[in-house]
Amino acid sequence: MIHGIGVESPTQLAIITNAAGVHNMTAALLQLTLFVIGLLISTILITILLSWGFLKASIKKKVYIIFGSVTGIYSISLGAWMAVELF
Repeated sequence: MIHGIGVESPTQLAIITNAAGVHNMTAALLQLTLFVIGLLISTILITILLSWGFLKASIKKKVYIIFGSVTGIYSISLGAWMAVELF
């Protein structure tokens, strides 16, 4: 779930660490480092793919407007949903 990235990630990491039988600090830190690197890589790839999509869509103005509108609406709705969840 996208809305749970900030909330569930520490829980997921704790479960994965416990399930793997990791009980020492070095292994837990290594696992945390790899988890964060994975999040960074996935975020960077999503950004690159979205940028590529916008560049390709800019060739056709109608596609660009549709793609930009869908992205904007999704972003606003996700932000509003996350704000509502905080309360």
